[in-house]
Amino acid sequence: PHLPQEVPPSPPPRTPLPTPSSSNELSPAWDPSSRTPRAGSPVQVSATGDSPSGMPTSAGHSNHWLRAEALIGIRVKVRDTRDGSDGRILEVIKIEQVYARLREGMTFKNVPLEYVVPVLPDAVRDSVTPFRGENRGRIFKVKTWGLDTCKVRREGVRLRKSEVDPSYPTADLVQVFPPHK
Repeated sequence: PHLPQEVPPSPPPRTPLPTPSSSNELSPAWDPSSRTPRAGSPVQVSATGDSPSGMPTSAGHSNHWLRAEALIGIRVKVRDTRDGSDGRILEVIKIEQVYARLREGMTFKNVPLEYVVPVLPDAVRDSVTPFRGENRGRIFKVKTWGLDTCKVRREGVRLRKSEVDPSYPTADLVQVFPPHK
């Protein structure tokens, strides 16, 4: 007869766990429930409603970044950061009081604004719009991508010789779906 063999104990982890600092706080990188900044978790907010990283937040729902008139009709890509959400990309349909009406395929859901975060550009040729500044709501294509800065160009617009393509902090851009035809 075949007898089950005892499994040897697994070796200890190669990377030691950090020891808490004097402030008793660990880096978010060591928190298993922590998300990367790109996925966008709720962050501390300044009095202006912007986070220290420049990510838009929901502080003061009346001035939430998605309420900007220039973004009405733009098919903005966002993520739902609530616990249990799988981080899928959703489309903003409209803002209703303190909720964003979002769509994924043929499914609709209302998500509290505090859990709605932008999908930042992550590749050349992503369609984007700045969510602050004079070009908010204008659609651009990413020409050169970087963690800190993206150079963008207007689709179908030729620059004059004296003009240059604008650059934006990557954290100030949000991906958009193509417009409906």
